[in-house]
Amino acid sequence: MNHELTPWYPIAINPVRTGVYQVFELQDDMGRFYSYWDGMQFNWLSETPTHAYDERDNLGAGDMMRGWRGLAKEPKP
Repeated sequence: MNHELTPWYPIAINPVRTGVYQVFELQDDMGRFYSYWDGMQFNWLSETPTHAYDERDNLGAGDMMRGWRGLAKEPKP
């Protein structure tokens, strides 16, 4: 399923909603990952949105990221 995404936001701006976001890692060669925003911080980096959700209780990826983006619209079931 292909969803429209928001623009990239700098890590200094926090997401409004909890959930999984696409994130951009600090080193350009590391690329894009996914991380769960718990309302206070981003958690472990993952290669898929599903894995990011499953790893939502593993803290500590926020200092490795420089940006994030999410879905531009609420997904419909």
